[in-house]
Amino acid sequence: MPYTQHLQCMQQGVDAWNEWRQSCPKSMPDLSGANLAGMDLSRAYLTHTNFNRANLSNVNLQGVNLDHCNFFQAVLLNANLRGAHLHGADLSYAEMRNAKLEEASFENATMNHVSLRSLVLQGLNFHNANLFAADLADTDFTNADLSGAVLSESNLDLACFFRANLSNANLTGASVKKTLFKEANLEGACFQKVNLLDANLTFMERLRFRTTGKF
Repeated sequence: MPYTQHLQCMQQGVDAWNEWRQSCPKSMPDLSGANLAGMDLSRAYLTHTNFNRANLSNVNLQGVNLDHCNFFQAVLLNANLRGAHLHGADLSYAEMRNAKLEEASFENATMNHVSLRSLVLQGLNFHNANLFAADLADTDFTNADLSGAVLSESNLDLACFFRANLSNANLTGASVKKTLFKEANLEGACFQKVNLLDANLTFMERLRFRTTGKF
């Protein structure tokens, strides 16, 4: 349940919310379980806010600083997160179908068991993000930065990592059926318990990976 005072402040509008946040800069608002569906929060001061299990369907969060927010099991269906900063945020088990994520940044975010299936995430920043057991099937990571990311036990079937940076990423136990790694940087990446024979690789790409660590 959300903290009543915090929810009431949000319901008064973004201006009232921001005024309160600015007067209490060290606050960590609790909006857990709140129904905020459809709200325009594109101007809201939201860092360190607890949105655990909140309904954020169709919410406009474009360009918002969401660093260190808790979205555990939150509903973000059709949410607009274009250009949002989610550094250190927790999106584990969040529902993100049809979310708009262009130019968003997920550096150091925790996204365990999240589904980003079939989304276009070209060029996005997932540096050091934790995507353990995530559903990333058929997702387009072209030119994305996944350096240092944890992709262990994730479903990467049919995903595209063309020219993506996967250096020092951990893909232990990931499923890579028909996954495309063409021209990806895989230097230092861990492929333990991964069947690369399932991946979409040519003979020369497999040979190149064995000798250079890159496809």
